[in-house]
Amino acid sequence: MNILVSSEHAITRSGITNLLKRMNFSKKITEVQDLSSIHSFLNKREVDVLFLDCEVHGFNPVVHVSKIKKMYSSIYIVASCDCKNEQLIHSIHEAGANAFICRETSFEELCRLMQMVVSGEGFYCEGASKILFKLYLAKEKQKSKSTAHGFISKREQEVLRLICEEMDNNQIADRLFISSLTVRRHRQNLLAKTRVSNTAGLVVYAIRTGIYRVFESAQV
Repeated sequence: MNILVSSEHAITRSGITNLLKRMNFSKKITEVQDLSSIHSFLNKREVDVLFLDCEVHGFNPVVHVSKIKKMYSSIYIVASCDCKNEQLIHSIHEAGANAFICRETSFEELCRLMQMVVSGEGFYCEGASKILFKLYLAKEKQKSKSTAHGFISKREQEVLRLICEEMDNNQIADRLFISSLTVRRHRQNLLAKTRVSNTAGLVVYAIRTGIYRVFESAQV
């Protein structure tokens, strides 16, 4: 396995290299200190793993991770960065980084990382894991909203919001200029589509999916 460690900081390069040497990778590690050296090396030799320091002044890690991945798709990129920076972690992950480490990454974590390299799986230190999981949940929530808005008609959403405002069928009918019978049919459709059994369930569903926003309604 050929490993390339890149950072303009000698202490960072030597720190990662020394940890890797403890895992018997000492004969297969090369250190470089700038971007031009990375590309020059990649053009001449095959690299399996690239440890890339993303905390370098004047360096856009997102652009370069994306570029390296496009040119050398098989390289396993380990991004070393500030794992408190949510936007940076998200952007580098989207650009194609396979793994994340930070200053607090332990030797044990690095050992697990190298095991993931062998199996081809991703690895994320604790800080990056929390951020990516948070982003995953946000995407799932948005997906849930999109799904809900997709199969519940615009009129049904209007009825659902008024149900959340504690209006009965007659009040909703007056507000929307429709018959109470039509409101009753919309309510029945909502119960069937959302798979809940009562009005309380509809309210919970509306809030969870974002169809009804409590605070915005309160301000109105």
